[in-house]
Amino acid sequence: MPVLDRTTKTTEDERNPSWRNETGYPRKVMTLDGNRMQLCPPMPGLTPTIGYLEGPRPLALESLNIEPDPRIPEPHHAHLCLGALYLLLSKDSTKEDTARATKAYQDFTQLIGVSDAGGKNVPASR
Repeated sequence: MPVLDRTTKTTEDERNPSWRNETGYPRKVMTLDGNRMQLCPPMPGLTPTIGYLEGPRPLALESLNIEPDPRIPEPHHAHLCLGALYLLLSKDSTKEDTARATKAYQDFTQLIGVSDAGGKNVPASR
């Protein structure tokens, strides 16, 4: 199934005022209002099937009456990986590696935009 580029009616009107009169294989889609969409260029006789991919809701919820989504949004995957790596490497076990744990912690704090508290080592694990 091809993925169509998004466009707007205003954009298409500016590019080519006669776009409604053209026909051919649709390359773009525009949302008109509510649930109505228009393929561009229109293709007579075509009955399109529209699918979508649902992603997780944002971690910060505007309203408290919405259940949090247990899935982690893709932009936060690196946070999760670095946090897990830090925890695993800082545990008291045969795989403990303080230097690698410190590096993972520094990468994590850099990723979230927090300074490393003056270059201090990894906080003690619990």
